Amino acid sequence: MVLPFSQARRRDRCGGAGLQVPQALAFGRCTHSRSDGHGAAHGDAGMMNTVTNSSSRLALPDALTTTRGVVLMPPDEDSGALMPVLEVLVQEGLTAIALPCPRSDETADDEGADTPQDPSAELTGLMAMYSFRATVGIHGVRTTADAQLAIRAGARFAFCLFPEPGVLDALRVASIPAIVTALTPTEVEQAWQGAVSAVHVRPAEVFGTGYAQGLHELVPDASMIATAQNRAAVEAWLRAGATAVSFGQSLLSRVFLSQDYSALRQRVAEMVSAVKSA
Repeated sequence: MVLPFSQARRRDRCGGAGLQVPQALAFGRCTHSRSDGHGAAHGDAGMMNTVTNSSSRLALPDALTTTRGVVLMPPDEDSGALMPVLEVLVQEGLTAIALPCPRSDETADDEGADTPQDPSAELTGLMAMYSFRATVGIHGVRTTADAQLAIRAGARFAFCLFPEPGVLDALRVASIPAIVTALTPTEVEQAWQGAVSAVHVRPAEVFGTGYAQGLHELVPDASMIATAQNRAAVEAWLRAGATAVSFGQSLLSRVFLSQDYSALRQRVAEMVSAVKSA
């Protein structure tokens, strides 16, 4: 049985046995940050904000860890288009959903009025509507303004893409688990040392399904959520010990144009089946 990343024994990251990782990753010498006996991390924080004691790491919502899948909804779709898609996802058992973060400059109304609109209003409405049936978070958080928007909207978790200083601290204070994007082992390790709740391995598909086991062997402690384009990727990452997989355009396909919700339901059912079989 493969242990989850957070439970596996840490191996020597420079010389541990396992899959050969593509040279294109350019790991070079082992330069990962280390921690002392009190949990204080040393070394370059990279894309992290402040490095904190791992005891401050917030747990991911139960819905994400039990369903082992989360759907990242696309931007530029209004609530009228999103709702029937959300219905299919929830009915088929994918109840961890991340809505796109409205850009903080989306404040003017359609008529160019001087009074700005709150860009979180529609987001807040959707979250409130589905709060009893799903666990709804937000993705695309980059700035402190985005973090404050997520807090106001009541996000249950936040996917952060290259967050600026202060973002992770703001989310932590608000008890919102942060999931930070990374790809290479060095990036994943640096992100995990920042006491985030998980690392979003994106785009995981660029190195193929074999990368799942290879990355696990190099960074065994990190809780990871990997992008999955198909059933083979779902099974590879979850069997390697990933906490969950994320779904996006490959799952949703052209449903917003075709409105073919039956086809969407079939794709969702297949991915749920893949998660359960992993």
